[in-house]
Amino acid sequence: MEGHATPLTENDAEAAFVAYLTAQGWAVSTTNADFTDIVAARDDEILVAEVKGHTKSAGAAIDIGYGQLLRRIDLSASNRRHALVVPASLRWHAERVPTTVRERLGIELFLVDENWAVTQA
Repeated sequence: MEGHATPLTENDAEAAFVAYLTAQGWAVSTTNADFTDIVAARDDEILVAEVKGHTKSAGAAIDIGYGQLLRRIDLSASNRRHALVVPASLRWHAERVPTTVRERLGIELFLVDENWAVTQA
C-alpha cells in the first residue's frame, strides 16, 4: 500500500477507509442492500459513507456521491452520521460544496492520501 504511483480508485479509497474505521473500533459493512458503499456502527453511532475515486469524470462522480448521501439522510436519526470519502488529490472537487453547507447538512469529508492514510477535512 506504500506510495501508490497511480491515482487512487474507489476500491483503494474504500479499503483505506474501512481499515481506518476498523482501527477506531467501528464494525464495518461494505455489502449493503441499498448499495451504500459503507455502513459502520460503533456503540450507538451509525456512519453512512459514500466513497469516490479517480475516474475520467471525478468531479461528476463526487457530485453523484453527494446526491447519494442526500437521499440517505434521515433527520429523525440523531445517532446517524454521513460522510463522503475521496482521494486527497480530489479534495478541491469535494470542496466545491462549501464547508458551511456540508456542516449544515451533516456531511463529513474524509480524504485518503497516496499512502492510504485517512484524515478528516
